[in-house]
Amino acid sequence: MKNPWLMIPASDYENHMSSPEVQQAQFLSAKLKEVIADVKPDSVLIAGCSTGNGFEHLTNTCVRKVIGVDINRSYLDILRKRFTCRLKDLQLICSNIEECELPKESVDLIHCGLVFEYIEIGKSLEKICSWLSKGGVLSVILQMPSEKHKSVTETKYVSLKGLETIMHLVDPEQFNEAAVNAGYKIGNNKIETLESGKQFYVATYRK
Repeated sequence: MKNPWLMIPASDYENHMSSPEVQQAQFLSAKLKEVIADVKPDSVLIAGCSTGNGFEHLTNTCVRKVIGVDINRSYLDILRKRFTCRLKDLQLICSNIEECELPKESVDLIHCGLVFEYIEIGKSLEKICSWLSKGGVLSVILQMPSEKHKSVTETKYVSLKGLETIMHLVDPEQFNEAAVNAGYKIGNNKIETLESGKQFYVATYRK
């Protein structure tokens, strides 16, 4: 079966995520901005980077090298057009995290906003840890379960509904246990609530 992420037009994805009933694009962008300001990395990897939401916060900062990883090549093509001239060292990789290969200890910060809902946690945490430089930081945003909201909010962009077949919400306590087993120290963490009522676990982990 073809991965549902490959069936979602970029315009549907962007409009869905930024729509008034969702507002997750705005939230994810703000969280990326915050972690860049806190960590001040020389190099950063954005997993599930899509079309570049939040990449504007990487310009005119201490960040020298930016790596974007996404499974959808058309998303990366849009990102490249938007940011190639604004980010001097931009590397884009069409892959999922589980199959992606990078040199060991090659990045200072890895940001995974709503990524672990779609990948195997344990092995992916170990792989990501190997990419981080000593003392490097993993930044994670997880969607919390809700009795009032569907995992994928209903909007007029129906192509997003296909994600329900592959999306698996992650329990933060189980994630923290897996992170410690993979070699991380748990850093700052909190639960944030959007106007819609959906909640997200926002956390950092240090290698």
